[in-house]
Amino acid sequence: MIKKGDFVQLDYTGLLTETQKAFDTTLEKVAQEKKLYNPKVNYKPVTVIIGEGQLVSGLDKNLEGKGVGEHTFSLKAEEAFGLKDPKLLKLIPLKDFTSQRIQPVVGLDVNIDGQVGIVRSVNSGRIIVDFNHTLSSKDITYQVHVRKILTDPKEKIDAWFHITGFPHGEIKIQGKKATVELGQEIPEPLIKHFQEQVERYTGIEVILTNPSKVKPISDKKHEHTPKGQ
Repeated sequence: MIKKGDFVQLDYTGLLTETQKAFDTTLEKVAQEKKLYNPKVNYKPVTVIIGEGQLVSGLDKNLEGKGVGEHTFSLKAEEAFGLKDPKLLKLIPLKDFTSQRIQPVVGLDVNIDGQVGIVRSVNSGRIIVDFNHTLSSKDITYQVHVRKILTDPKEKIDAWFHITGFPHGEIKIQGKKATVELGQEIPEPLIKHFQEQVERYTGIEVILTNPSKVKPISDKKHEHTPKGQ
């Protein structure tokens, strides 16, 4: 059974409960069927750490105690993407748009000072932009297929790096310890911080090292190339 702190590999499809319209999925076939397909997206199962806020709160909580297999969760807005906050409706002067050569129209997605919002009204040079999540105040249904609960130390370490988006090289397991070469060079104090984070989430004693500075010398005269090239 899934418990807090577990690394879980899963597929999911998110739907608006009221209309059953899909808004997100990890499954390519579903994306195509629901007209969500984006060729730039790599559709595959995702790995998350339960209880670490990597999922909406209701899904995170409801997965605890479940096992491998298919599950459906119906979430109220409060435990999904939250309720709309009136404070996130901001009045933006028209000049802030025109200075960037943007013509504001209702429904336009905008990014202002790093905040993503949508234009809700345009009136006499006064633009109201909504910075609430687009799914706020919506009840959500998730169809989830839990594929695997990771227990192998190497898989958990690899998953941690994929979750954080930080590159890594080879993972070597020696007894109860693991050695990982980082994918890019970072200062030693930061290595220690990363090491503490990996150990905290995986429960495995880990040694992180910067990439090897010695690179193999390529002898062009003996360089192997596939046949036919």
